Amino acid sequence: MREKRVATTAVALQDGRVFCFGGFDGTSRLSTVEFCCLQRNWRETKSHGAAATDTFWKTAAPMRFARSKLAGAYFRGRIIIVGGYNRKGGLSSVDMFSPPDAERPLGEWTELTDMQQPRHMCFLLVCNERLFAIGGEEDPQNTVEEFSSKDPLPPIDSDLVTWTWIENRRASKLNGIRGAATVIL
Repeated sequence: MREKRVATTAVALQDGRVFCFGGFDGTSRLSTVEFCCLQRNWRETKSHGAAATDTFWKTAAPMRFARSKLAGAYFRGRIIIVGGYNRKGGLSSVDMFSPPDAERPLGEWTELTDMQQPRHMCFLLVCNERLFAIGGEEDPQNTVEEFSSKDPLPPIDSDLVTWTWIENRRASKLNGIRGAATVIL
């Protein structure tokens, strides 16, 4: 990668692109975004060292602000980034990233409605065309929020700017949620 980072989030797209958002470089939190394209034969590339990094990893438009311990997911053709941590604490912010294309070579960010609860080290899952923010290190740690449209059957190209977060029933038998995954068979 172009920048050293930990506590980042990565989101893979069906076209082979993998995006890494924010994180921590050992000194400060990052707002930067990098991506690569993993073709089927990516391991067979002959270049090595710094030159390979310079061509393999590309930069995209930075986030609105620096954060680490954030979560991300691909949802309805865009990447949603939620929560995270800055020097003041956990964040409830939500942003949508439209990946780079011919019209927007660096991609484009749009601010969305904040979650109801600050969350860092949380999980963002897509299931049945629904988006959920789960758990995190902020108390209470057993909550689930759903990103929801006022329209019960929103079109796939729905404007996500009008959507809001709704808290679902808490996982009362759990003190906290420390992991989550979506598996599609």
